Formats: sequence, structure tokens, C-alpha cells
Amino acid sequence: MVRAVQKLAFISFLMGFLILLEQVVTYGVWFEIDDIHHETFAVAFFALGVGIILGLISQNRKSPD
Repeated sequence: MVRAVQKLAFISFLMGFLILLEQVVTYGVWFEIDDIHHETFAVAFFALGVGIILGLISQNRKSPD
């Protein structure tokens, strides 16, 4: 179960990176505030990954077995 959750967090971070990579390949910049919709998706994926990691940490603290 823990491995599956870790993989989900990794996939979330990877998707955020790939969205920004597509942005730099297409437009030539990593983060452009004028074209905010790509950045919104990337930040959402990074936040999802962080939330998954924090949830996993808090779950492990509650039940160490």
C-alpha cells in the first residue's frame, strides 16, 4: 500500500514537471504569469504530490505497524 501511494506522489510530481517542460519547449519559458493556465495545472499537481506525502507521513505516525 505504501509503495502504491509513493508511486502516486511520484506520478503527481512527474506530471507537474512534464507540464512545465511542455511549456518551456513550446513557449521558451518555464513559468509565465501571463499564460497562467499551464502553471495552475503544474502547481496543482505539485500540491497533490505534497499532500499525498504529508498524508502518508501522518498515517505512518498514527499506526507505526
